[in-house]
Amino acid sequence: MSQKTLYISTSDTYKPSRRNDIERTNKLVNKRKKQFTVSYSESILTHNRVIFPRVTQKNIPNVETFYQSSKFKNFKENLFSDRDNTTLKKNIRYVRMFFQYLRLVLECEEKCLTLKPSDKPFKVDRRKFRDFDLKELMSYKPHEFDKFLSKYKHLFVVEPIKLLKSPDEFDSDNLIVSIPRKSSLPSVKREIEKLISDSLLGESTKFIFSDRITPYSTLHYEYNSLVLAFNKNTRNVIMNVCNEKYKNVNDFKKKKPNSDEYDDVNVIYSFESSVSRTLKFGKERMYRLCNGQFP
Repeated sequence: MSQKTLYISTSDTYKPSRRNDIERTNKLVNKRKKQFTVSYSESILTHNRVIFPRVTQKNIPNVETFYQSSKFKNFKENLFSDRDNTTLKKNIRYVRMFFQYLRLVLECEEKCLTLKPSDKPFKVDRRKFRDFDLKELMSYKPHEFDKFLSKYKHLFVVEPIKLLKSPDEFDSDNLIVSIPRKSSLPSVKREIEKLISDSLLGESTKFIFSDRITPYSTLHYEYNSLVLAFNKNTRNVIMNVCNEKYKNVNDFKKKKPNSDEYDDVNVIYSFESSVSRTLKFGKERMYRLCNGQFP
């Protein structure tokens, strides 16, 4: 197995001031080097796997080699111009993470897994997920999100706005507006906004995402960190593996101080304590999901 980039946790090192301190620090660093490879355990979870970004190396003549990956930031939410009965309210990436997190919670519940012995067990409130076949959901492979979406997409779409051609099509949850055919479009827009602005309740779907603002990129590496942790990988392994796997994805890189260059070393985590913080937030998210709240 090949050796990869090493990220030394500062919790294991300190600023040396004497020769003995320098020697002790060097021993700790060398110990970490001997211990570390990018290998990690996946021996406990069977239905959940890490989903690290796919990065493709691009080689173009007369151009410096670069890496290309999926976008994790600054993608458009559903700023749709055309709206029908297939329009998702939340960007599809969040539906994908809902799929991954729900499967993780279900497997942890099934196997009585917790991050700490003192943690309360995960218990999914089935009433919150009555529209989902949870047993079938666990039968899907981690890469079979498309199969899940084809069956449950109707739970995440907004209700379309349409022109009623008959009184029989009227629904009690809808509003009736009379518009003279000889009206101009700008005036109709102005008048409708005045008439119905106080009567609209906001977009809604059968499964309602919470209003919590969480970047998709955060959900992505948080999920992977949780999967690694439930598989009994150490904080140091999680830190090194995540930094290695995300290092070629620009959306996760931070710029060096007073520079336009990106830091390719501490991409996700700089300290093991940062891993612990991510796992704490991820665990809380899983408990909220048990009660039907995501993200």
